[in-house]
Amino acid sequence: MTILSAISAKIEPYSVSDEALELAFIESSHYFGLSGYSVEDDYDVSVLLKSISLSAMKILSNLKTLSNENLGGVSNSYDTSKIDKMIRAIASSAGISSSLVGVDDISENTISIARVW
Repeated sequence: MTILSAISAKIEPYSVSDEALELAFIESSHYFGLSGYSVEDDYDVSVLLKSISLSAMKILSNLKTLSNENLGGVSNSYDTSKIDKMIRAIASSAGISSSLVGVDDISENTISIARVW
């Protein structure tokens, strides 16, 4: 599996251009101090898990800005709460924070207790 296909698999059922996938990977690799990798390289989970996961999280986060889109007669709509859940799940499985892309780390099963003074 290539790096490109690994990122695509993490964001399913959503899809974006190969250029968007590549840009997200370049930026995420830079964030984690990795260099010398191309999206056409084989996916080595022991080295690239965090970078691939952050790439997917960045792409999903960008999709949240669209409530829907219509391109050439094909229409897509986006449920931002589902996208947030996907981002949290990806972050959790990679051991990174979903706050890297502006999503709170709080799961929906966490109960928040407000202090009233």
